[in-house]
Amino acid sequence: MNYLRVAVVALTISMAMSGCSSSDNPAPAPTYNVSLVNESDAALDVDPAALSEQIIKIQTDAPLTDLSIQKVTEQSWCIATVKSTSEIAVTAGANTSTADRVAKFKLLAGSSVLEFSVTQAGANPQNVTLSIESEQLQEYSGMYSYMGQNDKAVVKVKVTTNASRWHATATAMMGDDADFVITKARGKSGEEMEFYLQPSMSEMLAGTITITAGDQSVDITVNQMTMNGATMFKLFSDENKTKAFANKTTLNFAATFDKDDTTEHIKTFYVTTDGGYVTLVCKAGTDTEVEGDAAWLTAGGNLDALRISATSNTTGAERKLDVVIVDSDNWSELFRIPVVQAAK
Repeated sequence: MNYLRVAVVALTISMAMSGCSSSDNPAPAPTYNVSLVNESDAALDVDPAALSEQIIKIQTDAPLTDLSIQKVTEQSWCIATVKSTSEIAVTAGANTSTADRVAKFKLLAGSSVLEFSVTQAGANPQNVTLSIESEQLQEYSGMYSYMGQNDKAVVKVKVTTNASRWHATATAMMGDDADFVITKARGKSGEEMEFYLQPSMSEMLAGTITITAGDQSVDITVNQMTMNGATMFKLFSDENKTKAFANKTTLNFAATFDKDDTTEHIKTFYVTTDGGYVTLVCKAGTDTEVEGDAAWLTAGGNLDALRISATSNTTGAERKLDVVIVDSDNWSELFRIPVVQAAK
């Protein structure tokens, strides 16, 4: 009888230990790859106004069920949620304090961790002040201007304001996006706004960069000189520019194309040049430009690429034209592409 009791007790202990072992040693969480598409999203900086929704793009091989977000700082003004396996949504209430505030989060992908933060600027004072200074700008009676070349020289403008943040935007003279690339478009007082001019072969370009802080703004009028005419022009058939397309090499087009067959009726080449150029479509072997119905070929390019396009040939005969590249100053020939289109 005593032996039986000992056996039952031993069995009970064994079963209890067996029952505890699985819960005491759970399976480890899987490890996934997880990263931000834009590294700057690791430290978002937003305005004092309420933020309806800011999307942070992520890359991960984790399923949605293994993605979650934890707060690192305990606060209620900012909320971050997993929207999908590629997006995190961030919202925030308005900041009524003049001081910045920070919310920190962790994105958990199984056992992998990705940290990010949201800094919300403090509210602006009632009377905002704003001024700028730069040795690279010309200033006359409180008006600022910049005359630039096409050399991508970076222009730095120091911004002084009592607002929590300043912003910079660029517009062209005609209201479209300008060719002025703003590399630092937001900052605090004492920091520098930075921009450069995108190289352009067009006529002289003009536009405005506007720096805004609260209800105050300052304009910088920007004039961009045209490029000097090219003295060198090279074409390549690959984007890495390793397969040269020689001058006067004939380009052949099929007679007809399907409606959506862009790979056949548009040929793309990649350009290396030291200046501006103009693309002409001429009668074969001449410098005479074609017009009207004779212009079955179109060509145009920029500092990166040249594209040549043909329409379907319904004439019943082979036809020929030349694409001629000339420099933008003297219109001297730099490159010629004889183009032949087969008969239908």
